[in-house]
Amino acid sequence: MVNQYYGLKLQELCEAKEITKNEIIKKTGIPKSSLSRFFSGEGYLNLDQIDALLEFLHLELSEYDYYLNNFKHSFYE
Repeated sequence: MVNQYYGLKLQELCEAKEITKNEIIKKTGIPKSSLSRFFSGEGYLNLDQIDALLEFLHLELSEYDYYLNNFKHSFYE
């Protein structure tokens, strides 16, 4: 089962930064269908795509994790 949370939270970050799907597609090369499925919670992005998207958003993976955990540090830190 796909967890909708990951895509929805990343979509929120994009909206907060006023970044459109078309900008993401153009700058990262992520296929539109993959991005749409990820944002809607129907699919995942591979690690290279996540990395490209986070780099485009100027976010570290740890910052995304912090955001996913409602601004609490994860157990592993």
